[in-house]
Amino acid sequence: MTPARRASWAAVAAGALLASAWLLDATRSTAGAQEAPVGVAASAPAADTPPAPPAEAPAASAASAASPAAPRLAASLAGSELDGDWALAPTTGLPRPSVQLRRRFDHLLTQLGERTLEEIRAQLQALVAGSALSAAAQAAVLDRFDVYVGLGRHPWRVQVDPRAPHTWAAALAERQLLRRQRLGAAWAEAFYAEEDAELQAALEGRAPPDPTPPPVLPDAAQREAALDAAWQDWQRRLNAAQARWKALQQAVELSASQRDAAMAEHLHQQFKPDEQVRVRALLGL
Repeated sequence: MTPARRASWAAVAAGALLASAWLLDATRSTAGAQEAPVGVAASAPAADTPPAPPAEAPAASAASAASPAAPRLAASLAGSELDGDWALAPTTGLPRPSVQLRRRFDHLLTQLGERTLEEIRAQLQALVAGSALSAAAQAAVLDRFDVYVGLGRHPWRVQVDPRAPHTWAAALAERQLLRRQRLGAAWAEAFYAEEDAELQAALEGRAPPDPTPPPVLPDAAQREAALDAAWQDWQRRLNAAQARWKALQQAVELSASQRDAAMAEHLHQQFKPDEQVRVRALLGL
């Protein structure tokens, strides 16, 4: 493994840890610095299977609670298809532990800066209300969103310094513990297994597992070149995003909301939804 690629993996790994708290800063500027997740109490227990609506109020479904005038998707998402899916189990019709549901949440959350967290939750509520999901499935999706957002807004005791790998292990242990407590073991594994594997690999100085490996090439040299090209592309896009944000900050003719909207549009064009979360964390957006 080359030093340059090791540094890139380390940056991505540190970004994954930083991303687990970036919502705390983002929502301070868009929805106030309330710690509790939107829609549920911060101390609400979680199980591996989301709870169904209370038996005594079966009619109080997400559909009936949905706002009739939920905010429209931000310009950066206009015309795009949401990443991920509802991850429904065929036997129960309820969401099952799957990273696909987190990817859908992350795609909606890329609007932060253009929409408040409350507006994004209202969008999600309207989406499930207008879908074929049962009332129980709608409630379960919103529950998982609230807990996931609550983790993103949690004020962690152990702070991550990307330049100090010795801080990463303690930070990861703290985050993994709370994820299991809030989400349940199966959901925590489904939502965070990929980035935890990347971080563990970085701590051990080895290449992380690649969930989407490059095409098989005839020889090792070509495979190595393909991996190097992929990391160089990531670094190029990250550097360009940093330069774009610096330029927007210096554009005195723009308001803060206009800068945020322009940056959100840039990220939407250059990065996948899961990458956008990490880029925001790495750049402190």
